[in-house]
Amino acid sequence: MKWHLCSTKHVSHIVSSLQGRWIKVDSHQVPKIYFEYFIGRLNNQVNAVRDVSHKSQPSYKGTTRRISYKTYDLDPFIEALEESKIHLNTEILFAGNKQCKANSSAAPLSAEEEILRAKDRAYAPLQNNRASSKSSLVVGYGEGRATREIEIIWWPGLYTHIEHGQLVIRMFLEKCEF
Repeated sequence: MKWHLCSTKHVSHIVSSLQGRWIKVDSHQVPKIYFEYFIGRLNNQVNAVRDVSHKSQPSYKGTTRRISYKTYDLDPFIEALEESKIHLNTEILFAGNKQCKANSSAAPLSAEEEILRAKDRAYAPLQNNRASSKSSLVVGYGEGRATREIEIIWWPGLYTHIEHGQLVIRMFLEKCEF
């Protein structure tokens, strides 16, 4: 699924610039068979079916069908992606705009050791690989109307001569500054 791998790389690229907002990943010319299998794997019911206009590139339509599915459980979504050999990180650490790895300390330090370590760092050049923010995928029921779901939107009627459609995955990414 080369088209989906390109979308995954696109998400990894834009995650570093987010402040915590809804993002969407557009995948054009998705085979209908893949979408049917993907939704069947998630075992979701249709949330909304609407006939609306589609005025964004690459295809403009006056009226086309938009089918929306929502899921509040992250595990089946991750399993469906991993079955397609796509790994989804739910939390990513950043040092500025660059992705970095988590620093894992072997044992907690005492207060005296922490003070010595802080003094050593005060005179050392700043390390660029130290995490300054964390972006995480938030999914679940909130209070009242504040929900964080993954919405899967399928546009089946955009392409007239082939059995393909547009797949949009909408999700909330939260950014936490350290």
